[in-house]
Amino acid sequence: MRLALLFFLALALSAGAETRYYLVEGIMKLPEGRRVGVAVSIVKRTVDREAGRIEEAVISLRGQDPAREFVTVITPSAGKAVVSSPQGGVSGEATLSGPEWAWTGMSFTTRVEAGGMRVEGEDQFSADTITARKKVFDANGKPQIVIEESGKSISEAVYQVLRSRLLAK
Repeated sequence: MRLALLFFLALALSAGAETRYYLVEGIMKLPEGRRVGVAVSIVKRTVDREAGRIEEAVISLRGQDPAREFVTVITPSAGKAVVSSPQGGVSGEATLSGPEWAWTGMSFTTRVEAGGMRVEGEDQFSADTITARKKVFDANGKPQIVIEESGKSISEAVYQVLRSRLLAK
């Protein structure tokens, strides 16, 4: 009886949402490799099997500009996914890799309405790390910038402190 109860409890917990937090460094380079900038981001990544979606809230700090928060929603279906943003202006498609609802990678292409840019990228994620490589193209398909990101997990408490400071008005 106790074993059956533990099994059902584990099953119920695994079906719910799982949130991870990351501190990420981004390096921006021109297509020929010259480094042109850096960014620091915090990421809240929630995988919600019941809702059938993954939500990534990213707060980025680049140069002297104020920090900005951007939310992306990834809606998986049979190893593929639709990528969108509740704020609008971004849409695309992705291919997921790894076990279903425990994916470890994603290749994607998104379009940014403002300016007609296209972003192609590959993300890798685990409980402890997150990495990404993105290529940004202008409306004519000319490569503009390459962004390489790497991050480590942080606690929810650290994320909340950084979030409140970064978004303070």
